[in-house]
Amino acid sequence: MIDVELFQRLTGDATAGTMVGTRVYPVRAPQDAATPYVVWAMVSRVGDQALGGDVSSLVASRFQFGCYAADYPTARALADAVRRSLASWNDPASAVKNTFQDNELDLSELDLNPPLIRIEQDWIITFIDT
Repeated sequence: MIDVELFQRLTGDATAGTMVGTRVYPVRAPQDAATPYVVWAMVSRVGDQALGGDVSSLVASRFQFGCYAADYPTARALADAVRRSLASWNDPASAVKNTFQDNELDLSELDLNPPLIRIEQDWIITFIDT
């Protein structure tokens, strides 16, 4: 499953994993999560149609990865580590077949207590859905 692979990829990465440990969350982080952390969400999903109308197991989905930290330098370092980890994903045994970073922007989360810096990345990830 793609959620397991994303978690393992980021927590197992030498740089990103060192920064976040196991603090990689789908959709929403716990309210008391220590920083820095990553939150990811699938925001769109397009299945591949095979000849004859059958649905293929190949899926291209847009994911957003939010890299949260108490200060900008840490958020930037985490975002860079996430980018390097996802961009270099080349494991024949993985369900992930291709990754492409589509966008990145710097944001602040002033409504959180304490306020946090968030660097948001959009990725198109093509994978075999199992």
